[in-house]
Amino acid sequence: MTFEPVPFNLLNGLIEWGALVGIAFGALFLLLLVLLLLTRGASGPVILVTQLGESVKDWLTMSPRRIWALTVLTFREAMRRKVFTIGVIFILLIMFAGWYLDDGTERPDMQVKRYVSFMLTTISWLILPVVVILSCWGLPEDIRARSLHTVVTKPVKRNEIVLGRIFGFTLVGTVALLAMSAAGFAWLMRSFDEPTRESLTARVPVYGELSWLNKEGNEALQGDNVGDMWTFRSYIAGNTNARAIWDFDDIDENSFRTNPETGELELHVESTFNVFRSFKGDLEQGILARYTFVNEKDEKIGAVAPFEVKEFRDGANVMILPRKIPDTSDPSNTFDILDDLVDDGKLRVQVECLTAGQYLGMAPPDLFIRLPEEQFAASYAKAILGIWMMMFMAVVLSVCLSCVVKGPVATLAAASILVIGKSFSGFLTKLAAGDVEGGGVIEGIVRIHRHITPNIEFQEGTGKSVVKAIDTLPQVYIQLSRYLIPDLSNFDMTEYVANGFDVPFSAALLPAIATTVGYTIPWIILAYFALKYRELESK
Repeated sequence: MTFEPVPFNLLNGLIEWGALVGIAFGALFLLLLVLLLLTRGASGPVILVTQLGESVKDWLTMSPRRIWALTVLTFREAMRRKVFTIGVIFILLIMFAGWYLDDGTERPDMQVKRYVSFMLTTISWLILPVVVILSCWGLPEDIRARSLHTVVTKPVKRNEIVLGRIFGFTLVGTVALLAMSAAGFAWLMRSFDEPTRESLTARVPVYGELSWLNKEGNEALQGDNVGDMWTFRSYIAGNTNARAIWDFDDIDENSFRTNPETGELELHVESTFNVFRSFKGDLEQGILARYTFVNEKDEKIGAVAPFEVKEFRDGANVMILPRKIPDTSDPSNTFDILDDLVDDGKLRVQVECLTAGQYLGMAPPDLFIRLPEEQFAASYAKAILGIWMMMFMAVVLSVCLSCVVKGPVATLAAASILVIGKSFSGFLTKLAAGDVEGGGVIEGIVRIHRHITPNIEFQEGTGKSVVKAIDTLPQVYIQLSRYLIPDLSNFDMTEYVANGFDVPFSAALLPAIATTVGYTIPWIILAYFALKYRELESK
């Protein structure tokens, strides 16, 4: 694993969302007010308030029966268009996928990772285009065929039409998603033998904060750099005072696991350290490391026996530690990890490399405490839930766009927003923050014209000041665009499931739920107003 899940701050998210939505709708209200004042005079504000009052009444007097009727009608229309033929494509893919995925020489954990990644990615890539095309072409086709004219003559409100369409297309996608997910899970179970199937796990990790001591035993900002261009990991030298220190919080009895045979509590610690050899040495002899548990307040230090670091083998570096470990100063004495070494819920673990001349590399997520595992089926279901939420957002966005423009334009716009949100959200965030090598848009154009590479500092002077000043204008536009385009990377939970980890609620599901609710509510409101005030006769 090369990532560390970060819990989502729901309160800050709600405050930011409320401010952005309030500013956006407030600006839209002022714009409409000015336009009505210019076109209708003094009666403009009265018209605006009246229309807003009617809109509020529409939302308060919605009929669930009419919405359900429109939902069923939408579902039946999709059935007539033979949308579920997508299942044939899915079946063909999993029938022949084993020819290209199976590798008898591959480690079980890598084989499981490949199969699980393929399955979740296939489901996502198949379901999204189907619901986007259906949702973008539904209302425009009804308007072109004049079938919507029959509906609006009935006692049906425009918001009920919008919600009926959204729920109908969502129901179509949900049925297809559930069928593919169940077939995919059964295919995964049948693809592995019993030993390999043991790698289908859902580990629950507890991560800590990482700090460093250098070779002299003094505090350092990071470990040694061994020349690797990827600076994700830092290294500690063997047989020196260099240490990597993890501080874990909220450690209690729930952090331990009960041995099914003895009934004793045990602490499961897993690592994914990297080894850098400064000389070849004996390749049969692995690099040795050791864990030391430190309670600085009570000056108690306990250590476990050295172990050999096994590289590139997930789950191979799991140490099952008894609750009592030897005292480093007096081996005949023992310390209880929970009673003696945990101080107010905090546990400090020092890692040292014992092999002289060699280096041990590590990053914050490379050491964690394993809580009792969840079922793989539950973790798989959470990943499917993430795909469903992304599908629901695609449906709402597509229906919203189809209320404004025709099918082809709505399809292109929805596809562009989804692709940017799924694949380029990280780059867009960096671009909005100005954290891109080479400067902003105007500076990039100047660099291309002058043949100046991004790694060369822009020359000081008036020209630089002018370019930086002009770059602030597109920078504002990019920052606004970042808020308009959802970050769909939160919905992709494949890495958790494929690497044998449980999908965490606070770091994965919660931000996905918040993103779904935060974007779909304004989209639904905009879709309602767009359909209410558009001319249905236009083609």
